[in-house]
Amino acid sequence: SIRAISEDEDHPITNVLDDTDSFYQGFAFKTSQCIFLDLGEKQDIGYLYMKTPMEQLRYIQYHLCGSNDGEHYELITERVHMDIAMGAAYPEYFETVNASYRYLRIFFNAQDHPSVTEQFPISAIKVFKKK
Repeated sequence: SIRAISEDEDHPITNVLDDTDSFYQGFAFKTSQCIFLDLGEKQDIGYLYMKTPMEQLRYIQYHLCGSNDGEHYELITERVHMDIAMGAAYPEYFETVNASYRYLRIFFNAQDHPSVTEQFPISAIKVFKKK
């Protein structure tokens, strides 16, 4: 299952799971969002995948944390130096991770580019098991 701290009613968080062109976006114009994933049971995680349909370029920062009780989270990985560009020619992002948790929390922030005047939409968030 998946949930978000906030969501636009026309673009709910469940849209990131449906494998279509639909997307999620939060309320905030400068999107800082916290998304929670429940994998159903503890799983070995090898990859994080995110996708945006945005036609303009944005720089993202994020923290990926894991928990086995859904309350106490530990940092798995983070990108905080504005070196990840998403959107336009870079709609997809993959991150290799090495973790084993049931619950995941992704806090992300999409920084404005001077030409961008809209929220940061997310069309997919997935985690993959280690091979």
